[in-house]
Amino acid sequence: MKQRVIRSIFVLFSLGFFIVASAQLPPEVIADKYLVQAEQLLEKKDYVAALDLMDKSLALQKEHGLTLLDEFYFKYAQVAFSTGSFQIAIDAVSKYLSRGRGSEFYKEALALLIEIEEGLEELEFSPEKTCDGKPLRSGCWMALTSHPECYFWEDEYYDGQTVTWSGECSGGFAEGEGTLVENHTSEYMGVRKIELTGHLQNSRMHEQWVIRVFHGAYGTVIEKGPYVNGKRHGIWAWLYGETTFSNFDSEVPYVNGKMHGQWVYYARDGRRMGGGSYVDGKQHGQWIEPFSDGTQW
Repeated sequence: MKQRVIRSIFVLFSLGFFIVASAQLPPEVIADKYLVQAEQLLEKKDYVAALDLMDKSLALQKEHGLTLLDEFYFKYAQVAFSTGSFQIAIDAVSKYLSRGRGSEFYKEALALLIEIEEGLEELEFSPEKTCDGKPLRSGCWMALTSHPECYFWEDEYYDGQTVTWSGECSGGFAEGEGTLVENHTSEYMGVRKIELTGHLQNSRMHEQWVIRVFHGAYGTVIEKGPYVNGKRHGIWAWLYGETTFSNFDSEVPYVNGKMHGQWVYYARDGRRMGGGSYVDGKQHGQWIEPFSDGTQW
């Protein structure tokens, strides 16, 4: 017991020393540390957290007049582009390229610039890109029935789909916080209604969203999780409540719009009841599926 107490005191002392030591680092070193941490988060595809750290580096630069590492603006552009912040990304990569052809990531930065420009072209509105006359499940600009001159980007539109938006429209595009209400015909469920509440950036879903899917007599499914630039990215919760679909809730991982990682089933009391892995949108390996009576297959 005495050894445990001594060890705990030592750990606390060491932690306190580390915090004090980190606080005493020069601002330029702290900014570089943020960059390294952001690169690690970028590898893990945690783009939002990476962008937050890069912004902290920029704040330190402005406060203390720092000179950031040569590769900073190239990395910043990568992270910003991954979160759908196209204007920030193109400004950052242009600043990096202005350093000249001798820059370490010159060719990679040129490739990134081309990719950003292609992304911006996709966001540009044109009559040819609206949903009129497009095949079902197309990605297209859809006119809002509540604001006929206002559009948002729909990755997969359905037969007879209508959409309203409770938030603002800026320059002919739905933006900011609000609720989308979709009514359409599903080939499996017939007519159904979906309420989606969250944030639109560049008229695409971004950050945290809550989605309620009303399936008529089948019940309502609630889905909660993050989007990055219009694609599901991160851990999503599927809550079935009192539906005829399942007696279990699910935790579902997404990467760039595809299921990827460990899917887990949970009983109403929180017990883990099964699941399995997805790789690039497809089930992979061994799965354990729970039956409604609690048994497993």
